[in-house]
Amino acid sequence: MKKVFTLLLALTLGMTVLTGCPSTSSPSNSIVGEWVSADSEDYSYVFKADGTGSYTYLGITVELTYEIVDDNILKMEKSDDIQQEYEFTIENNVLTLYDTLGNEYPYNRK
Repeated sequence: MKKVFTLLLALTLGMTVLTGCPSTSSPSNSIVGEWVSADSEDYSYVFKADGTGSYTYLGITVELTYEIVDDNILKMEKSDDIQQEYEFTIENNVLTLYDTLGNEYPYNRK
């Protein structure tokens, strides 16, 4: 009985170690930071770890909140009451947003 208990304890601790630590490479963590449009420095996003951020365009900054859904969907609500949803990827410090029409918007990590 003692061997069974020890085995169960070891398995429980092993599973806790393997599943208990969040991945630092998840999209919700990797999106945090400042991103500048690859097309024009007049457009940029800042995403903070607490789910808030800002969007700057042509010198105007709008506050926003965001969430990541299913590891590849970015939902944003901007303070000007605009809600947006994009599929996204992050590769080689480039955040690419894809709108529902298939347009791509690349942003470089600053």
